[in-house]
Amino acid sequence: MFVKAVSTGRKLDEAKVRSLMDVGMYVPDSLKSYNLIDGFAREAELKERIHRRLNPDDSTEHPSLRTVTISQYMNSKAAKSDDVSGKGIAIVYASGPISSGKNTNPFDASGIYSKTLIRDLRAARDDDDVDAIILRIDSPGGSAYASDEIWAEIREIRLKKPIYASMSDVAASGGYYIAMACDTIIAHPATITGSIGVIMAIPNFSGTMGKIGVTMDTVSFGRSANFMNPLMPITDQDKGQFHALGEGIYRRFVQKVADSRKKDYESTRLLARGRVWTGEAALSAGLIDVAGGLNDAIRLVKKRIGVDENTKVNISIYPERVDNIAAILKMFGLGEDDEDNTEARAAVVKHVMSSITGSESTTAQLMHSLPAGMRMQVQHAAQLAEIGLTEHSMLMLPMVIPFD
Repeated sequence: MFVKAVSTGRKLDEAKVRSLMDVGMYVPDSLKSYNLIDGFAREAELKERIHRRLNPDDSTEHPSLRTVTISQYMNSKAAKSDDVSGKGIAIVYASGPISSGKNTNPFDASGIYSKTLIRDLRAARDDDDVDAIILRIDSPGGSAYASDEIWAEIREIRLKKPIYASMSDVAASGGYYIAMACDTIIAHPATITGSIGVIMAIPNFSGTMGKIGVTMDTVSFGRSANFMNPLMPITDQDKGQFHALGEGIYRRFVQKVADSRKKDYESTRLLARGRVWTGEAALSAGLIDVAGGLNDAIRLVKKRIGVDENTKVNISIYPERVDNIAAILKMFGLGEDDEDNTEARAAVVKHVMSSITGSESTTAQLMHSLPAGMRMQVQHAAQLAEIGLTEHSMLMLPMVIPFD
């Protein structure tokens, strides 16, 4: 599929594309010579080209191009016009491993936290401007308990508004668990899904403790008193009990899949056992309803809520996505309306450095206690850390910290 897309997009023979893939990474000169890119341009040059393409009569020597970030674009409402309906769709993103509880890190939106995702789903449900919901899943799974929490909430939301699952790269195990609660499941042909199974693990250090001569004795009542104690050897009874716990979760998972996909338990069990499927294979096996991407999901939802395919709808995104540097800029009231954040970023560095080298903070006192050479290196390291938020490649000398 990927080879065919590159072959079609770059007008190359498929055999040539496969041979290019064998090499791996290329420098830009080679990319151009093999017709994998069209040309070279720095960011400023590209913006000028786009501006002149849009404004051919502008004779300004170095015109500026007004831009918006992807986050701003995705969170904007469609302009009101004759070809925009009064209906809306919410896209709720669920990306990363599934955990219980809330996401308490405002700078890290990765990971699915049951209470946080449920909060976003309820916000979309209660929004009067939202007529249907698309749950965009990219997850390898995670906590069985958290997955079940989300599954139950989606079942409740379905009573009020349609909710469709759109699978991205991966929607497996717990990711599939939450998808099957939706009205309809859409997966890209290359999506990895399924993995209907349960993994349970107990860390055990009894062997390690024995190797270093450490033993442990307990006073307990009952044969199961030390069950799951990582410092005690695992007995056959422990293994049997642990297997029974996992089997119960597994059977409930399979039964819910069977009920969701209108299958009997035994035929569903043959599709389970932890097997993974591509979206294309999952469609043939009856684990999903439609093969397609996010745009196909939007098209199907528009049809569900009575909107013509060629008519636009308002799109709401949950949660609001903010990259780390944008979050830092926002903390200091900078960069929200800037076309170019270079000066705003420099202001952040200046602010951070002033907090490090200022005379009042505890950090400043620690800095002043360092030797002059080391203090300068710490300052350079802070600046490089800020640059590293946005730059993937750097040219720099190895750092040497002098201990005078």
